[in-house]
Amino acid sequence: MKIGEVNIDDSNDIFEWRNDPIARQKSFNSDVVTLSTHNKWFENSLHNKNRYLLIAEEEGRKISVVRFDIEEEKSTAKISINLNPLERGKRLSSTVISKSISYFNIINNKRIKTIIAEIKENEIVNKRSFMKCGFKLKLVKENIVIYSFVL
Repeated sequence: MKIGEVNIDDSNDIFEWRNDPIARQKSFNSDVVTLSTHNKWFENSLHNKNRYLLIAEEEGRKISVVRFDIEEEKSTAKISINLNPLERGKRLSSTVISKSISYFNIINNKRIKTIIAEIKENEIVNKRSFMKCGFKLKLVKENIVIYSFVL
């Protein structure tokens, strides 16, 4: 599996994955996103020094997008993952998460010390994927489970 930074060619795939009904169900914002809203978000994300968007690929297939949102004052980054709907059920999430963290750790120059994952409490598979990667339970609040991973 190869991890790299997204580019403009990934925009439409990420847009489609974001609006997939299962992805929306797992997301904290389950609204359908319009193409113009997505394009603005994507363009802003590419120029945001506190956001890294990574794409995971395997054998020419795009597997997933992983986002890191940096909170430099806390030395933390919040991680989120969205799988290509065609790649669900193949047990790829843990590998994507681990490889993305390794890639991120190199490009962030060690300034971030902890990665945080916020997951809906009822998302058992997502919680398992992050725990398999070494994330530890930190807090449960208002149906949100917060895990942390120390780099």
